[in-house]
Parts: sequence; structure tokens; C-alpha cells
Amino acid sequence: EDAIAFWDVIVCKSENVPQDTKYNIDNNGDSFPTTATKLSVLLDQDSFIKVEERPASRESLVTDNVCLVDTGKSKTTFVWIGKGSSLNEQSQAMILAQKYIINHHREKNTTSVTVLDGQEKRVDGFLAALS
Repeated sequence: EDAIAFWDVIVCKSENVPQDTKYNIDNNGDSFPTTATKLSVLLDQDSFIKVEERPASRESLVTDNVCLVDTGKSKTTFVWIGKGSSLNEQSQAMILAQKYIINHHREKNTTSVTVLDGQEKRVDGFLAALS
């Protein structure tokens, strides 16, 4: 009921808000929906990019591909670039990340952070999102 009241005040479209939506508050006091962490693998097949959803775990990161990790808990998505990923996957990764943010109705100020294979420890929040 709180989520519906929130959306009625902000955008007057409570019919578009799922009844079980929960919200987090970030460091700036902004609220955003909380969802489970999702991992999608971008596969280059015959010059077409196919997106395949997999369990959100470190084991699902595929060195030969690019992976998109949506934490669902913050205004951050991660684009993980595998060492063996194709140039096509790499060039389409940020474009697809932006489309993902739009199509999944994430906040407009959601950021996409690039993570290179082997450099995961250097990026705050990446490994925690996959544990």
C-alpha cells in the first residue's frame, strides 16, 4: 500500500506498480525498486547478439562472452567483459546495457560500470552482487 501511495503522489500511475514491490533508499535519499540480482550473458552467434539469462553467480561469468549484471539493489548495472569475448559483444555491451535499463524501467540515473575479466576485485560492489 505504501508503494501505491508513493506512486500516486509522484506520477499518478499506481496501476503500473506491482503490489509486492519493495523499495530501498540510497545514500542521496532517493528510493528505487528492489529486485533480485540478474545475470545475462551476451552471445555472439553469426554476427547477431543473443541474450541468455543465467543464475547470478561468479560461476556464470563466461570468459568467452560479455555479461550484464543487474544488482537490483542499487542504481548500478555492471557490464563484465570476458577476456575471450568478441569485438561485436564488446561493442554492443554498453548499448544493450542502456536498453536493458530503459526496458526494465530502472531509474534514469542508473549507471553502467564496466568490469574487465580479472579486475573484479577493483570494482566496488561487483563481487558482492554475485555472492
